[in-house]
Amino acid sequence: MRDPFFPLSFFIGGIGVATRVKLQSAVIMLLLLLELTTCVGNDPSGCGDEIDIGPQHPSQDEYSHSTTRRQAIIDYVMALYKPYEGTFYSYLRDWPADPRLHDYPNIWDVYVPYQVLEYLNYTAQFGWENATSFLLSLINDETEYDIFGPVNCSRNTSGGVICNSVAVELFSKLGIIDELDLDAVVHIVRQSQRSSGGFIDRPWYPSDPPDLITTESALSTLDWLNRTDEIDSALALDFVLSCHKNSGFSLTPTSNYVDVYNTPLGLLGLSHLDALDCINREKVIAFVLSHFDNASGHATYEALVETERLVWSLDLLGALDRINQDAVVDWVLACQSTWQGAFMSSPNADPLVDERLEYARAALHILQMLGRMDVLDEEISLIMHPEHTTPQAYYDFISEHFPSTTTTSAAAWSPHPNVDIVAFLAENAFPLAILGILLAPVGCAWYADRVRRIEMAKRKKRRRQSVRR
Repeated sequence: MRDPFFPLSFFIGGIGVATRVKLQSAVIMLLLLLELTTCVGNDPSGCGDEIDIGPQHPSQDEYSHSTTRRQAIIDYVMALYKPYEGTFYSYLRDWPADPRLHDYPNIWDVYVPYQVLEYLNYTAQFGWENATSFLLSLINDETEYDIFGPVNCSRNTSGGVICNSVAVELFSKLGIIDELDLDAVVHIVRQSQRSSGGFIDRPWYPSDPPDLITTESALSTLDWLNRTDEIDSALALDFVLSCHKNSGFSLTPTSNYVDVYNTPLGLLGLSHLDALDCINREKVIAFVLSHFDNASGHATYEALVETERLVWSLDLLGALDRINQDAVVDWVLACQSTWQGAFMSSPNADPLVDERLEYARAALHILQMLGRMDVLDEEISLIMHPEHTTPQAYYDFISEHFPSTTTTSAAAWSPHPNVDIVAFLAENAFPLAILGILLAPVGCAWYADRVRRIEMAKRKKRRRQSVRR
C-alpha cells in the first residue's frame, strides 16, 4: 500500500522511520489546529461569524425623502461608484469585478456612467482622476498593437474596433486623447475593413464576418477624428445599404431579420457617410412606427431600451413629430423607481431587481432627443437612499468554488491570492507556536540522526581505505 504521506516522505527520505512518524503526527496536529483557527475567523461556510454583505434595505420610515428627479439619478450614479477602481457598478446588486472569476473592470464601466452624467450636465462636478488612471492603464505598448490593439477593453480583454471607438470618444471628453495613439487606432480600423466594405472587430481574427455594429463603430471613430477618407468609403456605404431591407436594417447582409436594435445603427452609419438620402425615409419611418405604441408612448414590446432605439431612429430621420411626445415623456418618467430613483426597463418591473444604469442612460437619451430634460427638475418622493450592496449569492459562489480564499473583496488586478503575511502570522500565532514545540524534538532527532549517519559514512570510508592499503 502506498504511503499516504508519500510527498512529504519523499522530501525527508533521509529521516528514520520513528522520526518520520513523529513528524507526520505533528503535521496532523497542526492541520487540526489550523482548521479550528479558521472556523473562528471569517469563514464563509458558516462555522464562524457571517460575512458582512453590506446594508440591507431599510424600512420606508427610515430613509424616505423628497428630491428632484435629476438629483435622484445623480445620487444613484454616485452609489455605484467604486473609487478604488475608478469604475462603476452596473446596478445596485451588481457583483464585484473579481479576477478569480476572470472578471475585470472594463472601459464600459466608465463610458456608460459618463454618458449619464453628461446628459445631466454633471461631468464637471465629478472627480474623474481615478477613472482617468484606470483608462490610462488600458493603453498598450506599441509592441503589443498587433495582438491587442492600442487600447484594451479590460485588463484581460483585447480591444478591437468597438472598444477603440468608445476610447476615442471617452478619452477626448476627459482630456486625455493625447495619450492615445490615434494613428494606431485608425490603422486598426483600416485593417478591419473586409472586401464587402464592412468591418470586423479584431483584424487578428480575419475569419470573423463583418456586421453592422462593428461597421458603425468604425465609421464613428473615423468621423470623430475627421479621417473617413482613409478607408474605402464607397465600399462601406455598399455594406450598410446591403443591410437595409427596404424598411429597417439587419445585422448582416445575409440576415433577413430586420429589427429595432439595428435600425438606428444603420441610420448612424449612413449619417457618418453623409448618405441618408440613399434610402427611402418614409419606408423606414413606417417600419419604426409599426413597432411603436403611440397612445402609450413606448415600443410595442414595452421596454425602455427598445423605446430608445425607436425614438433614436425617428430623431435621425427628422420624424419625432410623428409620435406622441408627451406620452413618451410620461412613460419614461414612470420607469423611474420611487424606491431609490433608479430606472427600470418598464414601469411594472421590480424596482429592487430590474434597475440598471443602462436604463438610466436610455431614459436620459430619450428625454434629451425630445428636448424635455426640464422634467428632471420635478420633485420625486423616494423610499430609500441608493446604496450598493454585494449580494449574498456572490459570497456563496466564492465560498463554493474558492474555499481557500476568505477575502470578501476582489483583488485589484492579479488573479493570484493576495496574502497578508503579517496578518497570517498574527492570526495563527498559537498553532504555529504549538507546531514549533512539536517539531523541536523532531528537528533535534533529525539533526542527530544526520550527524550519526555522516560519521558512520566517514568510518566506513576510512575502513575501506585501510583495507586497500
